[in-house]
Order: sequence, then C-alpha cells, then structure tokens
Amino acid sequence: MVFLSSLGVALWSHWKKAQLPAPAFYDQAQLAAPRQTPTTRQPFTVQAQGILYTIEPLYDYVLEAVVVSLHDSDVISDIYHFKDWQDFINIRDLCVVWGANVRTDAFRAMSYSNTTWTCWVGPRNAPAAQWFAWDQLSNNHLLSADPQVQRAIKSAVIGDQIRLTGQLARYSHGGGFQRGTSTTRTDQGNGACETVYVERFEIIRPANPGWHLVYRLSLVLLWGALLGLVVLFFVAPVRGLRG
Repeated sequence: MVFLSSLGVALWSHWKKAQLPAPAFYDQAQLAAPRQTPTTRQPFTVQAQGILYTIEPLYDYVLEAVVVSLHDSDVISDIYHFKDWQDFINIRDLCVVWGANVRTDAFRAMSYSNTTWTCWVGPRNAPAAQWFAWDQLSNNHLLSADPQVQRAIKSAVIGDQIRLTGQLARYSHGGGFQRGTSTTRTDQGNGACETVYVERFEIIRPANPGWHLVYRLSLVLLWGALLGLVVLFFVAPVRGLRG
C-alpha cells in the first residue's frame, strides 16, 4: 500500500510541478522585451574539459522571461553536443516567453517541447495561435564555463521567472565546430535561436515549489517502499520455511 500510494503521489506531483502558473503569479514589470545593446567586450577564450573555446560577443543582452521548456545538453540521448561537437559549454537550452504572452495568459494556451536544437511550439486549441505573439518567445543556447553560473542555470525549472545577463555571441573551437546566434526576436526556423554567454543567472520567482518538494519526498518514499518489498520477497519465504 505504501508503494502504490507513493507511486500515485509521485506521478501526480510530477505532472503538477510542470504546470505553468497563472499570469498573476509573475512580476509583470520584469517581463519586458529583452534588452540588446552594443557591447565593448572583446573576443575571449574559455576552457572546458580540455577544449579551448573562442567566444565572440556581438551584443550585451539582458533577458527576463518565463521558462516554458528546456533541454539539457548532457542527457544520454543528446549525442551531438558531447560526442560529435565536443561542445561542453552549451550546458542547457531554455525556451522562454515574456511580455503580452504572459500578461494575457496566451502562453498557457500553447504546448512546448525541446529537442537538441529546437523549441517546438503549438496551440492547445485553435484560437490560441491568434493570441500568441511569436516575437515574444525565444529558444536560448546558454553558454558558461563558470561552475557557479552553471549550477544556477541548471536549477531552473519549467514555470520559473528568470533573469540572465551576458552577451549574444558566436563561439567555436579548434576542432572545426562553430555556432552563431540570432540577433533579432522576429526570425523563425533554422538559425533563429539566441546563443548567450551567461555572466549572471537568477531565478526571480520559482514556480510550484510545493509540488517539487512533494515530488522529491514521494520518490524517497517510493524507493524506500520498493526496497522493503525486495527485502520481504527474499526474507519472507525463508521465515516461512523455518516455521
């Protein structure tokens, strides 16, 4: 009973923790359009796992937005970043929305998913596509070689209101790999993603903290109950024979 109950709670809380909060949850004053300004920062190099990367800043960039989907570059299914490209500084992609998409609740009428390169967006119902502002969404390839910044980026979850500062940048390494960046929010399709070298990353408002806690606790209870079942499976027959 403990195992089944904790399994049910884990499944329910896993679904609930990924739900996007209502517009009133967010600080709308900090969800304006991204700020892109000319940069004075010169090209520089960073190193990660023995690879030397050249970063070419194009613009200083400030992004305040709500996370609607994400992709971790270090998952087993993503063979491109690590095996094919040796790209160890693009640690995560965040698909985000801001502005009227959040204020009018249009963002919750859409569905989102991320793959290695792309944020896929579609309407949950037919009218949703008419409300949604496509120039108030972006998929961001986030670069960092700073462990503290990396931890902050990796701590973000769906629904969080985040703020990042850094530079829109091109980057490359000596193995022949290179990637550019979009410099406008109005493009779509291949090449429309922003590549950002992140200097600072903050979570302004964490989404669904209660459900995230319930999910973690239910997993602990689930694994404990599973271990108990395994022990009973092997111990109980022995005790029965001895009786």
